Amino acid sequence: MNKRCSVFVLIVGLVFIAMCSVGLTEEPNASALTTNQIHRLALKILENTPEHTHWGKGAHFDWVLITWDPNANPTPIQDAVFNLLRKKYIVYHTVGAVPDKFRVKDSNGDLNHYDGGFDFSFAVTIEDKNTVKVLYSDWEGILASSRHWKRYKWTDSDWVVIEKSVMMVS
Repeated sequence: MNKRCSVFVLIVGLVFIAMCSVGLTEEPNASALTTNQIHRLALKILENTPEHTHWGKGAHFDWVLITWDPNANPTPIQDAVFNLLRKKYIVYHTVGAVPDKFRVKDSNGDLNHYDGGFDFSFAVTIEDKNTVKVLYSDWEGILASSRHWKRYKWTDSDWVVIEKSVMMVS
């Protein structure tokens, strides 16, 4: 009788654990977001390019270099950001694609800074259907770059910053 009771308790316990862990191992993905949420998030991401964050008023860039892991972002979000970037800048996807005239080198031949453009990356983590965290990074030169993150909450019409890191600027 004790053995049967122990087996029963063990089975019930395993079933309970299995039921509680369903869905916990999967991270939310872009399908958790609506088309409007994705579009509005892409707009927020573009608000975090260097001319909006750490460059002086009136700063303007003609081109952007996008260098990130293609698996870093859900495809619908990445596509939405690319489409907006293409409307504003010439977009390059590799350093080699950036024309030499825009890659200013020091006396040793090392890249010192970009002329008229910047390297930009972002990584989106979807925490749930109403909360995302975005890590931003940009590089314009050895003395011009930044890195920061923001957590956004959806408010039925737009993403609102609910938490942010200190921006590190060099």
